[in-house]
Amino acid sequence: MISIICLAIMLGAAYWFGADRMWQANNVGPWMKNPVEATIGIAALGHQFGYVNILPMYAVLLLLTPVMILVAQRNIWIMLAGSFILWIITGETRLNIPAFPNEGGWFFNPFAWQFLFAIGLATGIRLKAGQRLVPNVAWLKWLSLGVLIFVLAWVKIEFAQNIGRTGLMFLRDHGFPFYITNFDKTFLAAPRLLHILALVYFLSTQTWVKRMSASPLVWPIDLMGRFGLACFAVGTVLSILGQAIKASLIYDPWFFDLGYVFLGLAIQMAVARINWQLAQKPS
Repeated sequence: MISIICLAIMLGAAYWFGADRMWQANNVGPWMKNPVEATIGIAALGHQFGYVNILPMYAVLLLLTPVMILVAQRNIWIMLAGSFILWIITGETRLNIPAFPNEGGWFFNPFAWQFLFAIGLATGIRLKAGQRLVPNVAWLKWLSLGVLIFVLAWVKIEFAQNIGRTGLMFLRDHGFPFYITNFDKTFLAAPRLLHILALVYFLSTQTWVKRMSASPLVWPIDLMGRFGLACFAVGTVLSILGQAIKASLIYDPWFFDLGYVFLGLAIQMAVARINWQLAQKPS
């Protein structure tokens, strides 16, 4: 449903408002060239538009969740080890769900991204029991902060970029596979995974983060997390709508982006509030 809504927005912007860029944006081009097979692909989740392609991956992860939980209830580390092995196998064999009618596989490969999902699931299971998955220790906290500082420098400072590229080239030259030595998003490459794990671990050890999270001021954001799927779906449609509007504008002022982001967040918070109110009503 979201794919059809987003497709209609992009085609409408191109057809009625002259936003020619939208004829090709976000994987619409293959649908224009071959609408029959691509429409079949949309229904079969084989043809995925940009920004909408996270949801099919999420659906597959939800199917895997009961198995992960059953294994984790017996031994959480066996569940994580199995998830890690699947991540390795996926990278080594290029395992993926095939796309249709395009060649290749899904942009967000569920067999790779399940590892991050499994880590999050294990973290949640431990938190429900009043425990941490990874202990709060000083040396690991400083190590994670060091990783974050280096990542920031890598993005902003040429010297750090040269160090990073040299390090990755060294690993490639010594036979390390692509999912260790680059930033491939489809196969959840190790540098991406390391970055988010370092960020989450460091923030989870900070008392100010815990105090801020408990504040009633962040209640709207808390609600967005509780109804994350609905908010994400609305955000996806709003993102495509924003692109279509910008592509239709003759003059694109910088403050449009700023205003649209805050408007989008307000709409998502309203959606979360409505879902919360509906959840409070007796069935």
